[in-house]
Amino acid sequence: MKFAILIFFLIFLNLNAIPTGTIKGEIYYSNSKLPVRYGTIEIKSLKKGSYIDSIGNFEIKNIEAGVYDLKLHVNYFDDSTLNNIRVNSDSVTDLKISFVSNCQYSRSDSICPVCKKIDKVIPIVYGLIVFENDKTDTTDNSGSIIEEEQSFKMGGCNVTGCDPFWYCRRDSISF
Repeated sequence: MKFAILIFFLIFLNLNAIPTGTIKGEIYYSNSKLPVRYGTIEIKSLKKGSYIDSIGNFEIKNIEAGVYDLKLHVNYFDDSTLNNIRVNSDSVTDLKISFVSNCQYSRSDSICPVCKKIDKVIPIVYGLIVFENDKTDTTDNSGSIIEEEQSFKMGGCNVTGCDPFWYCRRDSISF
C-alpha cells in the first residue's frame, strides 16, 4: 500500500511541475566591445535576476515559459530595458547584448566647458604609466631644478567605460 501511495504522489507531483527555461548571455559595450562588468539583469515582472560577472556573462535559471522584459542596470549609466525576450520550456535563450552607453564624456571635444579654452587642457591617461628618465635636469639661474609641467594627468584605473578624457589645469576640472 505504501508503494502505491508513493507512486501516486510522484505522478501527481510530475503533473504539476511547471516546465522552465533559462536565459543566459553576455553583455558588452557597443562602442568599445569590452565586456560590461558587475551590473545586474532582472526580469521585471518576476523580480528575478542575476549579477553580471567580471567577463560580462549572466544566467537566470528556472523561468516559466513566456515573453519577458529584462531590466539592465550598469553602474554609472541609466537603466536599459530589453523588451519581448522569449523563454521556451526546457531550453536556453542565449543573448548577446550590445549595451549602448550614453557617456557624457567625448574624446574628440578637448575644449574646457568652463573657460572655453584649449591652452591649459591636457589628456587624462589611464592604466599603468611608465616614465623613462633619460633627460638631464634643467636648472634656473639660482641652480634650482625646474620641474616640467606634466603633459598629461594620471587617471588611475579606467573602471566604468565612461571616464573623462581631458583635464583643464586652469579650472581643475575633468571632462
